[in-house]
Amino acid sequence: MNPVPDDVLLPCHWLRKEFSADRMEFRRDDDRFTISAVRSEGCPPRSDPSSSHGWELRCRQRAGEASSAVTIGYVTTREVALDTVLKHMERINETIEGEVGLSSGAMVDLLAGRTTIDDLDDRTRTTKRIAEELSP
Repeated sequence: MNPVPDDVLLPCHWLRKEFSADRMEFRRDDDRFTISAVRSEGCPPRSDPSSSHGWELRCRQRAGEASSAVTIGYVTTREVALDTVLKHMERINETIEGEVGLSSGAMVDLLAGRTTIDDLDDRTRTTKRIAEELSP
């Protein structure tokens, strides 16, 4: 196993699970999220046929005994994969430690680019409004 390079500082609450030439995997110390970058030949082709995706980025969320994993993107190099994974770890920390209160599923949607923080704010406001209307 290759160590994480000395010049890479992991964000608070994150631990190295695996770090090799073909796989980088990190998990939060509360075990709610795992983010990985895996070298893959089967990644979807880009619009430019001369370039290819070499790394698949995945996020696994865990709630109790249940867990699910989704692909959150593809990148071309190991360096970009590590940089992107580190940014996602920081974004997860900021959201968990902030006032937003996102569910694990909403966090994965946010990382995968399927939603924006504004969409999630609208969803939270709608949920709160409905709860208020239903409460006696």
